[in-house]
Amino acid sequence: MSLKASVTTADYLPWDEMVVLTQKLERDGKYMLALLIAVGSFTGLRVSDLLRLSWEQIIGKTHLNVTEQKTKQHRTIKNNPQLGETVERIFKSKGGFVGDLILMNPKTRKPYSVQYLNRALKTLKFKYRLTIGRFSTHTMRKTFGRRIWEGSGYSERAITMLSEMFNHSSFRITRRYLGINQQEIEQVYDLL
Repeated sequence: MSLKASVTTADYLPWDEMVVLTQKLERDGKYMLALLIAVGSFTGLRVSDLLRLSWEQIIGKTHLNVTEQKTKQHRTIKNNPQLGETVERIFKSKGGFVGDLILMNPKTRKPYSVQYLNRALKTLKFKYRLTIGRFSTHTMRKTFGRRIWEGSGYSERAITMLSEMFNHSSFRITRRYLGINQQEIEQVYDLL
């Protein structure tokens, strides 16, 4: 269990596994976790920003406007149609009010804690037999980054964009953050 304000590490979840996991969670009625994983993986937002999102900000919107809690920077994120469909389906299944937070504890009407979410993700890892090593709330942000990098043909341009989006001070930090290792770098040359 992680302590509040402690540093934790996370691995990324391969995109196809993330999509299947989200579908299984939705099927099993675990809507909050399905939302956490889907919205986090499609937007690349930090968990602190995900916990502040309301249904009103995301349902039926083409763009998501967020002021990041950590950096205080404003970001406009294009809403992926697949994510939009998932969010609307879950909202209809789950019920609630448009002004509610998407990751709100219905008993306290406050956002879930990061510690609670991390414990829930560790439970999911075993229940759904996920092969991921370290699964935490930061996994979705790394999943987003890996998807962008892999989808762009492992390009330096993607590293540059992700470095800017993640507000990293260097490209080297972004590569390490994404878990890019020497073997993957060498495989890029095989594409030639």
